[in-house]
Formats: sequence, C-alpha cells, structure tokens
Amino acid sequence: MKTLSGRSSLFRGVHAVLRTLAGEETSEPGACGVAEVAAAAEFHLSAFSYVAEEEAEEADEEKAEK
Repeated sequence: MKTLSGRSSLFRGVHAVLRTLAGEETSEPGACGVAEVAAAAEFHLSAFSYVAEEEAEEADEEKAEK
C-alpha cells in the first residue's frame, strides 16, 4: 500500500496511540521520531535566524534614516 509521507506519519501516530491505549508498553520518545524532528529543527533554525537578523537590520536602518 503506497501512501503519502504525511498520511503514513498520521497512520503510524494513530496506531501508536491505539496500541498505547490497548496497554502496550511505550518506547522512549526519542526513539519514535522526536530525535529526528529535533535534528531537522536544528538544521533549519539557522535559516529562520538569518531572516530574523535581516529584518532586524532593515528595521534599524529605517530608524537611522528617520
């Protein structure tokens, strides 16, 4: 069965919740994708920081011109 990435993530998440509600032992959170999300956020954070720094510099320049 082929699914889109988002759908398969939702599928896995829903089934993990159902298994937990049924009494299955849960694994450590980092083992279930949290570590991957943290790594992706760390990787992309610099792009957002760069944009914020540019916006701050532009605002400073506009204030200096007034």
